[in-house]
Amino acid sequence: MQPIDIESGAELALGGIEATTEPKRAEPWMRPIEILAAGLLVVMICMVLANVFFRYVLAKPLIWGDEVASISFIWMAMLGAALAVDRHEHMRLTVVPPLLPEKLARIVEVAGQVMVCILLLRLLPVAVEYAYEERYVTSPALGLPMSWRASAIPVGSG
Repeated sequence: MQPIDIESGAELALGGIEATTEPKRAEPWMRPIEILAAGLLVVMICMVLANVFFRYVLAKPLIWGDEVASISFIWMAMLGAALAVDRHEHMRLTVVPPLLPEKLARIVEVAGQVMVCILLLRLLPVAVEYAYEERYVTSPALGLPMSWRASAIPVGSG
C-alpha cells in the first residue's frame, strides 16, 4: 500500500469516491439554508430529549413534542438534500465513472445532473399540489395545517 500525501490533495483510491481534500462548500447564497438546517437539527434534538425527560422522568409526556420533532425532521431532511445537491455530494453511482475515459466520465456526470434537475422539475408541481391539499388537514396536538409539514417537499425540491 502506498503512503498518501495529504498535503498535495492526492485522492484515496477507494472506488474513486473518497478524497483527502477539504469538503466542498455550499454556494454563498445557500448559507442561510445551512444555518436553518442546523437550527432545525438543534430544535429536533432538544425536542426529542425533552420528550424523553418529560415522559420517563416526570411521567407527563409533551403531547405536541412529537409533532414539533417530526416537522423539524422533514424540513431538515429536505433542506439537507438541497444542500447536498448544491455541493455535488448527493447520493449517486460513483463506481462506474472512474472506470470510463475522462471525457466520457464527465459526460456521464453532466447527464446525471441533468436527470436530477429534470426529476426535481417534474416533481415540483406535484409537491406544490400536495402541500396545497394538506392545508385542510390539521395536526392533532398543535392544530397546525399539515401544509406546514408538506411544504418542505416543494421548498427542498425548488
